[in-house]
Amino acid sequence: MGLDKKNTRGWKTYLMIWFAVRFYLLFIYGVGLTCRKRFIGFAALDTCKKDNKTWIFSAWHQNVAIAAWLLRGQNGTVLVSASKDGEIIAKSVEAMDIGTVRGSTAKQGGRALVEMMHAIRAGRVGLVTPDGPRGPCHHLQPGVIMLAQKTKVPIIPYHVEATRQWLWTKSWDQHHIPKPFSTIVVCAGEPYFVPKSLSKDGLEKVRKEFEQRMMNNVAAAKRYVEELK
Repeated sequence: MGLDKKNTRGWKTYLMIWFAVRFYLLFIYGVGLTCRKRFIGFAALDTCKKDNKTWIFSAWHQNVAIAAWLLRGQNGTVLVSASKDGEIIAKSVEAMDIGTVRGSTAKQGGRALVEMMHAIRAGRVGLVTPDGPRGPCHHLQPGVIMLAQKTKVPIIPYHVEATRQWLWTKSWDQHHIPKPFSTIVVCAGEPYFVPKSLSKDGLEKVRKEFEQRMMNNVAAAKRYVEELK
């Protein structure tokens, strides 16, 4: 009987994830394909492309749904939580032909960072959410700094705002998703290169500095959106 119950729970979980993934894909494509898009700050990536370098997009967790969709066709790899919720995101991202690495800086972080290093060194564009998987919101964990340092590629602040969007105020990350037929502003900050060697104090200094750069990029995206309203 115990085995039957276990199998039943397994099938229920499988079906729940299967339906959740298809709903997410239908929803995010419906949003993404009906919205106008404005890309701000992406000219800075041309230098990286000319030097045959890749980069790491660093986006707050509140952007992960739309940020992953926007990474389509860019030879990307996304760092996704190893949690049950992360399973839905991971399978959705993989369905869009984007690579995934499961884990975080909080759990299984060492293995996940090593796998991300391999992906980036192979020329893939990385996408990480440095305040995930549990927050606090907009608090940058040092994993992305160490990832950039080891791979010697720049980190780029990445943020998405929209003229009309849904906001989940009760979620820890204040998640927001653009509404269909709105205008999306995708804002990229200046590429940031992490020094080759850092002391413990130096790592914390860089962490705080890049966290502020990400917040400045959020503010810039919001200003552009206000101009469009």
